[in-house]
Amino acid sequence: MAKKVFTLKKLVTSIFMMLTATLVMNAQTQVNPWHIVVSDAGGKEVASHSIEIITDVTVSGDEVDFLLDNGATYSYPITSTFAFAQRAGNGTAIETVAAPMWNVSYSAGTLHFTEPVNSVAVYTISGVLIAKISGNSTSIPVSLGQGLYIVQADGKAAKLLVTSSGNGGISQSTSTTANYNPTLRAATAALSQYWNVSYGSSTMPVDISEVDNFYFSNNSLVFALKSGNSIELANYQGVTFSVDPAPAVTSSKWDLSRTLKVGGASYWFNFNTTESEYNFMCGVAVTASGDVIGKFLPNTYVTGEFNFAWNTITYPNFWYMGALTLVFNKDKVVVLAMCGPDPKWGGIAYYAYNSQPSEFPDYSTYNAYGLNGGIPALKTSISEEANGNLYMTFTDVYSGKGYSVELSAP
Repeated sequence: MAKKVFTLKKLVTSIFMMLTATLVMNAQTQVNPWHIVVSDAGGKEVASHSIEIITDVTVSGDEVDFLLDNGATYSYPITSTFAFAQRAGNGTAIETVAAPMWNVSYSAGTLHFTEPVNSVAVYTISGVLIAKISGNSTSIPVSLGQGLYIVQADGKAAKLLVTSSGNGGISQSTSTTANYNPTLRAATAALSQYWNVSYGSSTMPVDISEVDNFYFSNNSLVFALKSGNSIELANYQGVTFSVDPAPAVTSSKWDLSRTLKVGGASYWFNFNTTESEYNFMCGVAVTASGDVIGKFLPNTYVTGEFNFAWNTITYPNFWYMGALTLVFNKDKVVVLAMCGPDPKWGGIAYYAYNSQPSEFPDYSTYNAYGLNGGIPALKTSISEEANGNLYMTFTDVYSGKGYSVELSAP
């Protein structure tokens, strides 16, 4: 085999290419900061806000409120869904559907709607909240001076012009845009990349680039990663955004952040049968102390929960090799493993947690999970129960049936 020679020239070239790529990535980040994109219950985009101007996101009753650093508040129905996207500008845009559900007029200190509405909010054209009223009515008392306003209700919005006589003509929902432009910072200023979620007495920093979407349910925040796993965080308190992740704080017995990234449900590999790989499923999670707990769904080969102590996980790169799963080897021993792409043969490899460092796997199976994109890991919804147990729900892609597994609190 020919010996590879890595010359100084190649080293300089490599460094230059990496620096160039970094500069390009930084330029793209500065031009396109992260925004939260708001969609209504039907999936239509209705607004977006740059995270650079959001000071908090609160939940009250059936509303989700975005608080901005200029004092403005924007309210959306709790049935809305939210996602992160990189967009130009550091402001706010409100996009509303053209087809109205109601018309509104103003007279004698009252908004008059042609249909009963809930959760009415009135803003100045610059985005400052004037009034917010809950209830179900066609007549909403509110004092408005002369000027142009935006009236929001039931996920729709309309411009309303109030004249010097104190009256406003009939207005329909229409496409409208409101922008807030904060003080511009230096072009080299770092932009926020982390979403720090506070719930109960805990704080979980989340890399925004890994988030797919989120929504609110009662007093909980539910968000999904692009990898497919999702988690419900009870007793939601609020959020902040930062350049660097906030220090993680947890009162839980589980490492929910790491479990969300590499844990969840999966098909486990059984070396003691020729049955279909889809016959065997398990759930695996990481505890706050760094141990790993795995549990098999009922089967005829092996049952129960298995605990793998943190100080026995000796493979240096183990946590970066894929998704957690279990292996039942030919010696009928349960082994913790990571499943990920096989770098040598293709297909899926199982990397044992206590193997000697090697670029090749200890356990391998090739192209066995064609119905699941070629991987054993399953998209899993994760929540912590009141008793401290971790509850996982998921779908078997082979049968289409839903399953669950509950891991005992450590």
